[in-house]
Amino acid sequence: MDELATYIVRYAPGENANRVLNIEITNAGSGQADSAAEAISSQLELALRRHFLKNQLYSEQIDDFSVNISGSYRSIVDRLELNLNIGFENADTGEEQGFERSVRFEYSGEAEKRRVLILNIDSGELSPSLIEQFSSDFRNEVDKRELYIQEKRPFQSVTIDCRTAVCLGAIGKKLDVKYIMLPRFIKTDHLKYVLSANLVDVKDRKSITKVSVIHAGSVAFLKGSLDDLVTRLALQENLQTVIDSGIRQETGHLSITSNPVGADIYLDDERLREVTNTLLEDVPAGMHSVSIRRGSLQRTLKIVLEAGETKHLHADLKPFEVLSLKLEKDPADPLMTGFKVEYSLPVDPASVNQKTFFVQRGNRKIAGSHEVVDNKVVFRPAKPLHHGKLYKIIATRSVLSIYGDAPDLVYERRYRTTPYPTEKDTDVLIYSESHGPETWSKYKRGILKLGVSSFTPLKHFDINGQRIPLTDQTIFEFEVPFDFEKSGRKRLSYLITALTEEGRAQKRFVIHLGRKPKPKVSPFQLVTMLKVTNTDNLYSTSDDIENVSATKTTLTLVPIYKFYKGKRSQWSLKSILLRDKMEKEEYQEKEISFSQLALEWRLAKTFLGTMKTTLGYNDISMANANVFAGEEQTKTEMFLNYGFVIKMGKSSSWDLEFNLKSQQTPEAADEDDDTNGTVTGMTTNLKFPLIGAENRIRLKYKDINTRGKYKGNLVTNGQLKQDFKLGNWKLTWSYGVTDTAYKEEDPRLSADGIAVKNTASTAALKLGYNLFKSTRIDLEMKNKKQESNIQSYNYAANSSSLGLMIQF
Repeated sequence: MDELATYIVRYAPGENANRVLNIEITNAGSGQADSAAEAISSQLELALRRHFLKNQLYSEQIDDFSVNISGSYRSIVDRLELNLNIGFENADTGEEQGFERSVRFEYSGEAEKRRVLILNIDSGELSPSLIEQFSSDFRNEVDKRELYIQEKRPFQSVTIDCRTAVCLGAIGKKLDVKYIMLPRFIKTDHLKYVLSANLVDVKDRKSITKVSVIHAGSVAFLKGSLDDLVTRLALQENLQTVIDSGIRQETGHLSITSNPVGADIYLDDERLREVTNTLLEDVPAGMHSVSIRRGSLQRTLKIVLEAGETKHLHADLKPFEVLSLKLEKDPADPLMTGFKVEYSLPVDPASVNQKTFFVQRGNRKIAGSHEVVDNKVVFRPAKPLHHGKLYKIIATRSVLSIYGDAPDLVYERRYRTTPYPTEKDTDVLIYSESHGPETWSKYKRGILKLGVSSFTPLKHFDINGQRIPLTDQTIFEFEVPFDFEKSGRKRLSYLITALTEEGRAQKRFVIHLGRKPKPKVSPFQLVTMLKVTNTDNLYSTSDDIENVSATKTTLTLVPIYKFYKGKRSQWSLKSILLRDKMEKEEYQEKEISFSQLALEWRLAKTFLGTMKTTLGYNDISMANANVFAGEEQTKTEMFLNYGFVIKMGKSSSWDLEFNLKSQQTPEAADEDDDTNGTVTGMTTNLKFPLIGAENRIRLKYKDINTRGKYKGNLVTNGQLKQDFKLGNWKLTWSYGVTDTAYKEEDPRLSADGIAVKNTASTAALKLGYNLFKSTRIDLEMKNKKQESNIQSYNYAANSSSLGLMIQF
């Protein structure tokens, strides 16, 4: 150092000037100012100051100029190289008054050449390809630094099954080297990794030096840490001397206990003579792997033993399993229940989270916090649990002991909370000022206003099991915001529960998004009508003939089956079964048996509204011997109807239908009585509301053509009907006129023949009451009068009936 100081001063401008000395040395390998660089800088500064003071060339004050020395060092076992740049600068003007010159300073000591064999990195954590790659990188780093003088022959890969200095020394002796080095890669836990190198003197079979680099991270750190490890090896050596094989090995002590005692001890995978409980003295300082084994149970611990330290290790050698479940209830709130699970071994807190240890209701996990104390795990819910609900406590196999053990089975237990009281308090009123029990809302967001009123103080109030804080009071109001968009649902249900000293009261409010849907109709419908009718003119005779009154019972069944319903098209199969039964058998010939089977097709949203077509068959018989069929068939008909319905508003419509019918009758005794033929016609209906009533106007026209010479006629009908509704009551009145004109004269009525023409008017009044949703009872009065150009065809008839209609 004195030589260097003299060399610098020789070029200093002027003499006896005040100077300031700046020195900065860095590591040439890493480019950083590490501890070794700081030591070299300190040594240079001391030597230069000592020389400057000795020659009175240095003072503490900044005056004329400063000396700046910057450079880098490179450490080799037997020499030290310093590359320095020296410059002078005027402290007042900042101008350079000297020069810059690179000076190479070398220090050489007495060095003994060493032959060192570096084995492949030893690790079970890496793949063979990574081991080979990192081993080669490590040897290249050592060779590049010239930290050790190695053999000239190629490196050998040696497979070893021991890691102690004794084993390594034995291997080095067989390979005829003076020193042997084993790099090791060790994973201590899921966060820390250690890269270490052990240099062993083969002759004495002792570790000369043992250096470790600890990192938190993944395997990716390894390559960057090779340079770090080699640097630490260099720093651990004396920069001015070679390895001293006489360096005393630094040691510590290990106190090892277990439960139960008598377990085998493995130190760095070598089995020791001692068993637990024991004290191992003079264990080399550094990284060690300690395994404690008894039977099939084993605890392996990675430790770093400091020199002079006594470290205590304990292992519980028993299976890791759940021992019990205990509940921790809050006396002020029984629904705030903590779940404490006790294990056989201390639990690793890092392994306990919402995924490994949780409480759930159904498939939904309950939010809460975890606390791990030794061998106990406690889960506390963030909010009170619900009344009378079943919860599952689940501890998965991912909950680990501090030794890394996993339980053999998943732990699962069920717990049901305190149910609501069974007694009901009927004096509690739960209501909403904003919504009904079931409400359809067109708004995506809103407020459900709730209220509860009771005669006794409220002890509890919750919404869907979620408790709402309250004090003892008899009236309580609360607002619940609802948000369909945030919930992702179109139906929000709120079950309100209030508890008093008397019991509980509950009410549910359901809010739907959108319009209220129309009720779904079953594809099969059945309309049943049972009617009892009394008439005062059974045979429709004129006033000069004695009228016959009679009573009959009529059963009508109308089954409808919609076997296809698309967006616009609908196909239906319909039937009508009507059967009469007279009270007296002498009037049996007036009983009617009517059966119909029809196929209907509807097509909606056309330019004419809804179009409909019906194709069907009618069978008409008389004189029912039983309620199933008539004895005398009078007519069969095939018919085709085609029309459309146009909606003209919410309650108004107009429809028009065209009719075509083919009639067949049994063979007539007289050709004039044959009624085989065709019927063509048209029907139109107009429906509209007016003055609180539903009004209907119907016009109907039929052209009947038959084989009988005097049977063809034209029929025109008009009717007005009004319905008045008041609650479940319905009042209907109607008035209709039918005009019938025969096409030809009937010679049987007079010598000259007469063309018959009849006009009949019908007035009806009906009162109905809806007993249930699909059941109605009707009382009807009807009066019919017919006037004709034939005196004997004039008549009047009155009838009254009581009917029951049920729709399924």
